[in-house]
Amino acid sequence: MALINFSNVTKYYVNDLILDHISFSINKNEKVALIGNNGVGKTTLFKLILKEEEPTLLPKEDKAGEISILGGISIGYLNQNAIENIENTVFQELLSAFKETLEIEKELQIMSEKINEYHDEETLNKYDLLLKKYQDNRGYTYLNEIDEMIYRFGFDKEIKEKQIKFLSGGERMKVAFMKILLFKYDLLLLDEPTNHLDISTIEWLENFLKSYNGTIFFISHDRYFLESLATRVFELENHNIEIYNMDFNHYLVDKETRYNALIKQAKKEEKEIEKIKRFIEFYKPKPRFVSRAKDREHKLARIEASRTIPPKKEDKSIKMKISGGNLKNKQLLEIKDLVVGYNLPLTKEISFDVYGQDRIAVLGDNGIGKTTLIKTILNLIPKISGSIKEYRAIHYGYIKQNDYVFEANQSALSYLRDRYPIKTERELRTILGRFQFKGEDVYKDVLKMSNGEKMRLILCSFSLSGYELLILDEPTNHLDLITKECLIESLKNYEGAIIFVSHDRYFINELATHCLYLSKKHVVFEEGDYNRIYNVISKLNEEIKMVNIKEIEEKDVVRKEKLSNNKINELKEEMSIIEARIEEIDKSLEEDDFVSYKVIEELTDEKDELEYRYLEIVDILERDKKL
Repeated sequence: MALINFSNVTKYYVNDLILDHISFSINKNEKVALIGNNGVGKTTLFKLILKEEEPTLLPKEDKAGEISILGGISIGYLNQNAIENIENTVFQELLSAFKETLEIEKELQIMSEKINEYHDEETLNKYDLLLKKYQDNRGYTYLNEIDEMIYRFGFDKEIKEKQIKFLSGGERMKVAFMKILLFKYDLLLLDEPTNHLDISTIEWLENFLKSYNGTIFFISHDRYFLESLATRVFELENHNIEIYNMDFNHYLVDKETRYNALIKQAKKEEKEIEKIKRFIEFYKPKPRFVSRAKDREHKLARIEASRTIPPKKEDKSIKMKISGGNLKNKQLLEIKDLVVGYNLPLTKEISFDVYGQDRIAVLGDNGIGKTTLIKTILNLIPKISGSIKEYRAIHYGYIKQNDYVFEANQSALSYLRDRYPIKTERELRTILGRFQFKGEDVYKDVLKMSNGEKMRLILCSFSLSGYELLILDEPTNHLDLITKECLIESLKNYEGAIIFVSHDRYFINELATHCLYLSKKHVVFEEGDYNRIYNVISKLNEEIKMVNIKEIEEKDVVRKEKLSNNKINELKEEMSIIEARIEEIDKSLEEDDFVSYKVIEELTDEKDELEYRYLEIVDILERDKKL
């Protein structure tokens, strides 16, 4: 049974064609992946399903394309608008997924009071029916389901009592996600569902969604997530949709087969067209053969009208070469017994070495200190204890998470010219060409570029900088599959060392030579890729489970003592200082008279750090109250 049906749907934004007469249907309980490069119209297609957009009626057509949604189905869409009220606590917000259950619960309470007074059969039957309805609406399990979601999404139980307005953007997105999963909609529309999630949560989510009793239509650039979940693949390309009734791995093979078949067919038609043209050219001037030549002209017109357009293969040939010197096997850093955090340690001691051409993936759950570690290495925040030893002067290149900061009215060419004024325009255009900025693309407004194009431009700039060590925080966020492949190839060719934080398992497996895993229980540094570290961590976790619980409590659990009044006052004073400074920053940002966007960036970074510390103090004080 089709839940969604598109028939000849076209969509324009002003004069820009987005979708061109696309048709498809999605059936009950299917898990359908929607893929395609950034900017091809994937989110637009979701908006059409949600009726936030309407199909475009073309001048020469009687009616617009049709979109049919099966009547009576419930649709859940993952975005921050799923949050009902930011004044709610997390628990109150998640409870809203069970409104009907809670109403039945109230009815049961009223009914149970009646039963105490009246024992007639009619009242008892009504009570039994209400109990059955309560059970069908997950009345006996909803509290456990909420706790399970909170645990699986990496939160402590204390989060339940925290107001949503005090959560970060990523945390709010997680709450929105938990809420729509608890609703158990007939149809889930998920746009990049693995963003903001750590690897352990993604792996749990894959298993949860595979057994989800409903239909899922999702956009993702996470290859392993696609491989795990998709039962069908829809690819948006050149304003059209290509349907693959198979899983993602078979799609990759079939796409290549279709590509080769289309190339072969296009070449065959091209030869036939050339042959007919030569016939016409030779015989048309001869009176005896005019009619035969005209027949060939008609045939030529038919072939050209329906000829196969040879497909363009995506270019993955970005060649990134950063001249940081040949440092292979030469030690760059020694990190020993390092403890990181904001006043309080986030993990146990961290120790590892960095050599030239190492590619070190930093893994662990959200909030464990991955970004804090790389900021500590870069000396952006102080370490709590331990040492970081540089064996030579190191020129660092750092890309922060989702950090695409550019000046207004900049092009790709002017962006590079501002940074490398001694380079000629010809030299800059040559290097831009290697990163697929060719012809008029070099003048494209940077602010109008996709995230993939912005990442290419940043890497292009890096290729001129001579960095010996790149530090990358979630570099694949919001990149499409093709750009991600380009990034992998580029980084593989890089001559220096790389330390990178990522939750993309495919990216880690393709790039990492070593993995550093951080958790509250242990820190593990292993040679190898994600598959290797996964096996090591799985064994460690099994060993921990086998240890007697009492031994763990005696050895590892430190009893928490209540904070002294002096310490509480000290923390409250720090909160006041933070509040005052944030107010100053907000006023400065509102003035909007900066000469350089870098000033805004610095203030925004400072504000982020202050807000993080403020929430940390709030947590400390709340936990202290419960002791």
